[in-house]
Amino acid sequence: MSLQEQLVHLESGEQVLIKMQAVLESTAEPSAPAADSRATVSVPPARRARSKSAPRKRAGESTSETAKPKSAAVKKDSAPKSAGEPTWRELVGKYLSSQREPKSSAEVAAALTEDQPKRGVQVAVVRNTLEQGVAQGLLERHKQGRSVFYSVVAAGASAGVAPESAEALAR
Repeated sequence: MSLQEQLVHLESGEQVLIKMQAVLESTAEPSAPAADSRATVSVPPARRARSKSAPRKRAGESTSETAKPKSAAVKKDSAPKSAGEPTWRELVGKYLSSQREPKSSAEVAAALTEDQPKRGVQVAVVRNTLEQGVAQGLLERHKQGRSVFYSVVAAGASAGVAPESAEALAR
């Protein structure tokens, strides 16, 4: 796929996302609750768009944790990335470029956990980073049944994309 085709594809995807955001913002406004004299029910406020740093609620967590301020909801066991530390994309790219065969997101996360013990490595973060790499043309996705494996784009696969992907992974 040429760079122009990728650009057209990304621009069309951007338009879809902008439309989705507009729809979500219009439905996120709380509506006036109907008066019911029989019972008083506590209804949570309408959901707002999450920021990238807001943690997601997992199944089994109590709702009282989500009511805490954002600063209290941040995990205390994972150290934040300080200046000079590599990004997740750099870490994932470096690991996958050193491997001969495709790896699953769980395998990549396990290797990064061993390599970066002070950073809280989460499989979901690694999986999102891998999918971003695929979307940017830096990584390849290989499906085998229900399993998904990732590898660095081969140098001979696309002459126009491979040198840039190597630079992007090195960043």
